Formats: sequence, C-alpha cells, structure tokens
Amino acid sequence: MVVVAPEYCLPSAISLAVTKKVLSFSGGDWTISDPAGNILFRVDGKVWTVRNRMYLVDAAGYKVISMQRKILSFHAVWHMYAGDREQLVCTVKKSSILQLRPSMNVFLASNTTESMPDFTLKGNFLERNLTIFRGQEAIAQVTRQITFTNVLIDKDTFGITVFPGGDYAFVIALLVIMDAIYLHNDQ
Repeated sequence: MVVVAPEYCLPSAISLAVTKKVLSFSGGDWTISDPAGNILFRVDGKVWTVRNRMYLVDAAGYKVISMQRKILSFHAVWHMYAGDREQLVCTVKKSSILQLRPSMNVFLASNTTESMPDFTLKGNFLERNLTIFRGQEAIAQVTRQITFTNVLIDKDTFGITVFPGGDYAFVIALLVIMDAIYLHNDQ
C-alpha cells in the first residue's frame, strides 16, 4: 500500500539494514542501507529541540518525510508529513498511556474519526523485535542484529524486512518515531 510514494513500494520483499549510534542524544544518527550496502536514507534532526522535528532524507539529500512531535498532548503524539511538511501523511500515537509492552497506533490522514487504526506496531521495541500490521496483515518485521563489533563501535544494528507492497520509507519513519517515544522518553 502506497503511503508516502509509489517508488518505496516494491512487488517483492526488501531487507534493509539500520545502523543507529547508541549514545545519540539527538535521535538523528541513523543510516539505512540496502543489502548491497548502498545508503538509502539517513535521519536528520533532533528530538530534544523546541520544534522536535526530524527528517527522513534520501541519499541525494531530499527530505522524503518530516516527523514532528505534537507539543501539547496527554501522551506521545507525532505527525508525519510528506517532504518538508508539505502534506499530512498520518498521526502516530501510543496505543494506551499505560503499557506493559510497547504498542503504537497509526491513523492515516484520511482516517478522520481515528476510531480504528490503519496500522499498529507491536512487539518489544527495546529488543528491536517487532511487527508492523495493517489490520491483521504483517507489512514489516524488525529484528535485532547484535555483533561484538557493533557493541565496540557504539552502533545499534537491526534489520527490517518489508513485505511485498509495503512502503519502506513509511516503515522506517514509524521506527524513528517509536525510537523517539520509547528510547528518548518522549512521553
């Protein structure tokens, strides 16, 4: 399903590698690569700034997605926009205020009632083991990849498998928001 743009939806599954600096205070030290090692995206911006804005930027430096935290909300709410805040794509919220396991709901901009989420993220984000669902159908799976080298060089590496038809730019942006909420205490 196209959420951000058709070029990010492939007819076959795609595996991506995400490398994130562990001791990052900005929340923006991400690199996303394809299986050949080509950098597809990076994340720019900072979580703990006045505007709380981050960007998913492609290899050419184009802002594909803008993510901004809603300042005055009872619990963590983020808005995702196409490009540089050109058009609202979706709203991302924690599924409940009190949670034993991380879970988030995603409401596309066309879902004005927000009575039923369009997507959900479930699993253990801190262990980087989670699944993204559209209804009952899994569209992406995230798994942690721990190596001795990654620990030594201060990198958190995990893999993302986006299933056929899934919008991989959208999936990556959801993970960036989930990281901001659960690892940078954006409650």
